[in-house]
Amino acid sequence: MNNIQKTIVQCASIVMVAAVAMIPVQVEAAPLPANSVGTAQLKAGAVTTGKIKAGAVTTTRIKAGAVTTGRIKAGAVTTTRIKAGAVTTGRIKAGAVTTGKIANG
Repeated sequence: MNNIQKTIVQCASIVMVAAVAMIPVQVEAAPLPANSVGTAQLKAGAVTTGKIKAGAVTTTRIKAGAVTTGRIKAGAVTTTRIKAGAVTTGRIKAGAVTTGKIANG
């Protein structure tokens, strides 16, 4: 094979590689085993309200003690965000409401 033939073969190989690279390929993610992704695997800010499916977070799915005053962002709980009938005497911890915690008005 002379130099011209080698050059033609090399150019043809490059064109074939480029053509194959332009073919759309569908890649599917493999399913993850249950409980394989936790807090340690998530980037900070990766989970946002907009990314959570409606109805995905319910009281039955929240671990007891997982939501504490220290974990609630200031201003996140307001009267407009509390469902009617959600706060009842039976749901308030004894001693949780004191005169010092009640706002005037």
